[in-house]
Amino acid sequence: MRHISLIRLGCSLTFVCLLSGCLNEEYNTQYFKSGEATCLAGKQLHFGDSPVFEKSAPYPHYPRYVLERSSLPVDPTEHATIDFSVGDPFELSLPPGNVLTYYGEDYLTLYIGSDGTIAFGAPGPGNNTVVDIFSAPQISLLPVDATAEGAIVRYALTDFEFVLTFENVQGNTFQFELFRQDERQSEMAITYEMVSENTRAGVVGIPDPQHPILGDDPRRFAAFNFRNSMLCEDSPFNSKEFL
Repeated sequence: MRHISLIRLGCSLTFVCLLSGCLNEEYNTQYFKSGEATCLAGKQLHFGDSPVFEKSAPYPHYPRYVLERSSLPVDPTEHATIDFSVGDPFELSLPPGNVLTYYGEDYLTLYIGSDGTIAFGAPGPGNNTVVDIFSAPQISLLPVDATAEGAIVRYALTDFEFVLTFENVQGNTFQFELFRQDERQSEMAITYEMVSENTRAGVVGIPDPQHPILGDDPRRFAAFNFRNSMLCEDSPFNSKEFL
């Protein structure tokens, strides 16, 4: 009887964890309603410092740190400018001998979208929904429209890092860094200098498509987001908004 009770207790604790977010670090992603992402302003999300990628691990992930940062870490003035009228997403093939690593996989090509996404290896489906963002290797920096008037998107690849900056995109300015040095291989940082209410509904974060939401049930996603970092308040859950 005692053995059965322990099994029941273990199952109960597992169920509570699924609902309360005991494993919240594993997804590093959050859905925002239109205009809700302003809580990111003045913050830097740093993903890394010995990321765990072992395929045998149940939830390979990047440890996450939230830092106060009111300005961009890298000056993008001299970086190359992206023209989305030529192609959206913009295809960036890395020079020979260069790779970028995301969740333990190396990629030679990036696809940068005007919607604030970066896809690895092939164009991604975008950041409108949780199903979209988890269906391919991609990052969503912020749901925006960089084809808007006045928007500037620049990038640079150095021996130290890959940098992508969205400036004055509907009142939003933010920067992504993917580090390349051996001791910081695949660490990432997203810095939000300005975040306005001119963001559409969508997902922000660095999902791992090889380890999707538990049971592929989008309702469980509500428990695995930035609210557990005391970064952003969680909105009342509505499953239709996540699909």
